[in-house]
Amino acid sequence: MEVLDRGASRGEALHHTLTKEATPPYSVFRQVAQAEDLPSAVNDLLRDRPLNEPNRTTRFDYHLASAILEENSDPARVFSQLHEIDPAWRDDLAHLLVSTWARHDVVAASAALAQATSVPDSAIAALVDEIVQDPEGARAWASQIHDAALRAETLAKLP
Repeated sequence: MEVLDRGASRGEALHHTLTKEATPPYSVFRQVAQAEDLPSAVNDLLRDRPLNEPNRTTRFDYHLASAILEENSDPARVFSQLHEIDPAWRDDLAHLLVSTWARHDVVAASAALAQATSVPDSAIAALVDEIVQDPEGARAWASQIHDAALRAETLAKLP
């Protein structure tokens, strides 16, 4: 990785790192996760990722979601900022954030989603995937999915 001059902004540094390296080090994801303006930092990080890459949800995405949850003491605040993430990436990131958080604390993840004003359908589907052992609760959450096809697909997974 090349060293940037001290005058480069955090976004420029991250953009430079990602365009020069195929797989950025985990420290890059932690830098993004620690940013004061998390949505802008995430958007900078994702700016040049190809939208049509096969298996778009990759280790890159998992590292990003994990770092965001590790570095933010208030994941509910993170969810409240999801609407500021580039729409091309919002659903994938929301899905990964919820599924990762729900695996560690399903009660807190569901409470944060219940309080959020705008929740992507992918986030609700991720929560449903994590609570299939509670079919009644899973159905209640799945019924809140706006996209009819995703709602039907999610409900079909339930026992």
